[in-house]
Amino acid sequence: MEKLDVAVSKPGAQTPAPVSKISMARFARNWDFLAILLLVGASIPLAWISPRALVVIQHPGTFDDHWVLDTVFKASRGIWFGRDVAFPYGPLFQWLFSAPARWAGLSMGSIYTTYHTFLLWLAYLFGFLTLRLLLPEQPAWRRFLLLMLLSVFWAPWDGRTAFDIFLFALFLRGWYAVRDRRFQAAMLGCGAALSCAAAFLYSADTGVFGVAALLVTLAAVAWEGRRAPRQLRLYALAIGAFAISSLGACLSNHLIAGCCA
Repeated sequence: MEKLDVAVSKPGAQTPAPVSKISMARFARNWDFLAILLLVGASIPLAWISPRALVVIQHPGTFDDHWVLDTVFKASRGIWFGRDVAFPYGPLFQWLFSAPARWAGLSMGSIYTTYHTFLLWLAYLFGFLTLRLLLPEQPAWRRFLLLMLLSVFWAPWDGRTAFDIFLFALFLRGWYAVRDRRFQAAMLGCGAALSCAAAFLYSADTGVFGVAALLVTLAAVAWEGRRAPRQLRLYALAIGAFAISSLGACLSNHLIAGCCA
């Protein structure tokens, strides 16, 4: 005889998935982020792990070393690129360049062992974001392996190339989203202006290549959809918003620099 107190599920009823299974599924799709943790752990300066470690500097005081020492020294005295000194790099680069040495205590040893640390970590992060933008449909293990290989054999220490490649991938996805009406054109223009402004604060060539990435990706997407002339209005609106927002970003940067001077 059947037990009447046993609940019987109705046919076709769907039971909600357990929270643990949902979290595990998200981790399976995003575990390639562990590559950044591994790369950051492998590139921690030895001086941070062992402060008494002997740092050997070959050919100190050469021409290429002068600007390295001077950059950190100027930052420690409140002298910043773009506001007080004209230099190809900008204040954002100078802050990332000098922050580890200033926090650890200014010395030649701290400068030589840490000046590239934050910049290299930034290159790892930009590489990860670029792969997520360009290869979202690929399994996480492939992005993990590709990021490890790129970081070991190619990653630029100063992060400029990684920054521009990330902007290229970001703008490319943005133009496709505008074309498919999944993103507002004015929002893309404003976001692109802020991104390029940040690139100029990093270095002059990074900003120039960032603007070039915006225009190249626009030309590629517009050429691909050239048979749909209605899309040109959206592209023109995005470029107009980019121009106006870029002007506002330049004025705000000058005002901030003037107030801080």
